[in-house]
Amino acid sequence: PTAVSNGLTTYSLASNPPSGHYAITASINSPMPAGVTLTITLAASKGTSAGAVTLSTVAQNVVTTITNRMSSQTITYNLSATAAAGVVSSQTRRVTLTQISTP
Repeated sequence: PTAVSNGLTTYSLASNPPSGHYAITASINSPMPAGVTLTITLAASKGTSAGAVTLSTVAQNVVTTITNRMSSQTITYNLSATAAAGVVSSQTRRVTLTQISTP
């Protein structure tokens, strides 16, 4: 199988953290089929990107220690599969990004 990637989406944070830092978590609304992996990578000019994070239904940190507002930061998705996945019908997943305050 051939992996596909999309980096056409961006995000922005319009406010500075009130105290401490911000972090961003990511999750999807339902599990991926067996043998199929969806990863997300968020650029972070004012924070620390976790790099490629495999998405699941459990929220995971994708950016930490955000110290300041950011704009036009790239979000890259990568979908890959193993041969064991077989033929997978077209499906959708909702990705949820959540901004949280951290100490």
